[in-house]
Amino acid sequence: MTKLDMENAEHLAKAEHFAKEAGKQLAIEAVEVGRKRIRRRAQRRGRKLERSLEKAAKRLPVDTPVDKRRRRRTAGRTAWLVRLVLASAVVAAIYFAWRARNRRDGTAEAGPAPDAFGAAVEASEDGEHTSTVTSPEG
Repeated sequence: MTKLDMENAEHLAKAEHFAKEAGKQLAIEAVEVGRKRIRRRAQRRGRKLERSLEKAAKRLPVDTPVDKRRRRRTAGRTAWLVRLVLASAVVAAIYFAWRARNRRDGTAEAGPAPDAFGAAVEASEDGEHTSTVTSPEG
């Protein structure tokens, strides 16, 4: 080998070495760029997710102590109204059952109330009220 070939071989070895180093450097830079891009993308996704969570949280009702008291008060009022309606229904059912039983037994009036003047006026020929009172029995 000549001196020129030796120098070329050394330059070639150095060039290969620099190429390897440059390749490593480029690979490292590419990885860094990729990491940065991924990091930015993850940050953007994180911000987007945070915004959507905040919007969802704003739509949810906030349970303040005043709300708790109001719900408790409303629940008590509703329970009281339900009890009142049920008690009224029971009383009405008992009343209607008692009334139906008394009608069957004959204790309730069988028909309309008798006319105070009808029987006496019909008994007299002139349409005047007579002094004699007729009893419903006879």
